[in-house]
Amino acid sequence: MIEGFFLMLVLFGLGAALSSDSFFIELAFRQYRFYLSVFTFAGFVVGLIWLWSLLLLPFKWLKCFRHWRQKSKETQKQIFLAQVMEALVNHNKEQYPLLVKQTQAHFSSQDLQYWLILALLQPSEEVYQKLLTYPTTVLGGIYGFLKQAEGMGNTTEMRHLLDTLPEKEKNVLWVKQANLQLAYMEGDWSGAFSLLENLKKTFSKSDYIHQRACCLLMMGQIEKAYKMDDSQAPVVLAMAKENPEKALKILKRAWEKTPCWEIYQAFKKALCDTTDAEKMKETVKLAKSNRGNRFSVLALADMNLATNNFSKAKELLNEYLESHPLTQQVALMMAECERSGWHHEEAAQKWERKALNLQEKSGWVC
Repeated sequence: MIEGFFLMLVLFGLGAALSSDSFFIELAFRQYRFYLSVFTFAGFVVGLIWLWSLLLLPFKWLKCFRHWRQKSKETQKQIFLAQVMEALVNHNKEQYPLLVKQTQAHFSSQDLQYWLILALLQPSEEVYQKLLTYPTTVLGGIYGFLKQAEGMGNTTEMRHLLDTLPEKEKNVLWVKQANLQLAYMEGDWSGAFSLLENLKKTFSKSDYIHQRACCLLMMGQIEKAYKMDDSQAPVVLAMAKENPEKALKILKRAWEKTPCWEIYQAFKKALCDTTDAEKMKETVKLAKSNRGNRFSVLALADMNLATNNFSKAKELLNEYLESHPLTQQVALMMAECERSGWHHEEAAQKWERKALNLQEKSGWVC
C-alpha cells in the first residue's frame, strides 16, 4: 500500500518534469479534451488502483477479524472437548452438569456433536431419539435405548431392539455382547454358552472361564463347572454340597485361591458336628493357608464368637479395623461381643446404630 503511494508520487513528478509534447497523451470525451503526460496518466491509474485498495482495506480487516474469531471459537471447542474426555476417562461425574451447560454455549442443538456429548454426559430418551434421526448415529440411538431397557430389566424391549437391527449390523461387537447379556437375563444358559464361544477373544482368559463355568453351573453341570473353575464361590459351594464327604477339602482348596465370606460360612457349616476345639483348630489352619487376607481375620473372629471366646474375637476385630474400614458385618460382630461377652447393652446398641449407616458386605453373583 505504501509502495503504491510512493510510485504514484514518482510518476506524477516525472510527468511534471518531462513536459515535451512527445510525452503527452490526448484524451477526448464529448466536447472535452484532456492533455496528460504519459507519466501523469500512469500515476493517475496507479492512484485509482491505490484508492480502490484503500477502500477495500476495512473489508479485509473485517474478514481477518471473522477468521480470527472463528479460529478462536474452534480452539475453545477443542479445549472444551478435551475437558469432556478427561471427565469421562476419570469418571468425574461431579463435573457432568457443568459440562452439559457449557455444551449449550459451544454447540447449537442442530449440531450432531451437541447430541453426542449429551449422550455421554446426560443420556435420556430424548437424546437417544435424536440420535436415531442422524444416519451416522442410528446405532448409537439403538444402543442407548437398549441400555435403558437393560437397566429396567425389560427383556422384551431388548429383544425387540436387537431383532430390528439390520442383518449387517448384527455382527457388531456390542450387539453380540448385548445378546449375551440378554441370554443371561432370560436364563437362556445354553444360548449364553454358545455365544461365549463367539466372544471368547473379547474377554480376558479369567473372565471367559468365570462366565463359562457360571453357564455350566446354571445348566446343572456342576462337575464340569468345577473342573473349569475350582475357585469361584458359587461353583465351589455347589460342588461341596454335592460331595459332603469331600466338602472340607473342596472348600479349603478354594479358600487358598479366593477366600470369601460365603466359602467360610460353608466351611463353618461343614464343621457343625465337631467340638469347639476342633472347629477352632480347623479355622486356624484355614486362616493360615491365606495369611494376611482380611477374610482370614474375620473368619477367626467369627469362630471365636461362635465358641464364646469374646476377648479374642474383639482383639481380632480391633486388629482388622487398624487396616480396613468399618463394615456393617464388623459392626454387628462388635455389637455381639459387647452384648454377649460383657453385657454392655449401651455399647452394643452404639455399634448397631453404626451398622445401620454402613454398606452390607459384598457377596458373589454368578
